[in-house]
Amino acid sequence: LVLLEGISSRLFLGQTSPLFYYFSLFPSSHEFLHGASLLKPGGIFHFEHFPITKWIFVNGLNRSWEIVGTAPSAFIGEMYANFGFPIMVLSILVLSLILQYIQIRFITRPRTLLLTAFYAYFVFLSGQFAMTGLFIVAHLYLILFLLIAIIFVDGYSLLVGALKK
Repeated sequence: LVLLEGISSRLFLGQTSPLFYYFSLFPSSHEFLHGASLLKPGGIFHFEHFPITKWIFVNGLNRSWEIVGTAPSAFIGEMYANFGFPIMVLSILVLSLILQYIQIRFITRPRTLLLTAFYAYFVFLSGQFAMTGLFIVAHLYLILFLLIAIIFVDGYSLLVGALKK
């Protein structure tokens, strides 16, 4: 019973519990971050990075443990902590439009083995937005993946069109 309770807690409350603390601790315990927890690749931006998942773990979830973990949540928690409610709602809308556009681009193409593999990877990455921050998922590998997928899909169409002529 204890094992099943631990598994179900991890499955059903793993991301929602930290999300509750994102909403309850910002801006009451800490002011909005204004982008301080976002990525700072190569140190090109001139702000100090705020480790939001560690801060939420220590200030919200920490149950007097000696180790410090992280408390990742859905990307909307990160957007709320950085920019507040209006930008969070706008980011949900923009992300859903982008994901839907990519989905439509995938399903309107002729089925190939390569396209199916890219589509499966896209679906896996899309599901990650519900479990972790936006910039954990949307990183260099995702951008490379999308570029390669576009080149292969459109390149395949161009190649087939050229061969038919």
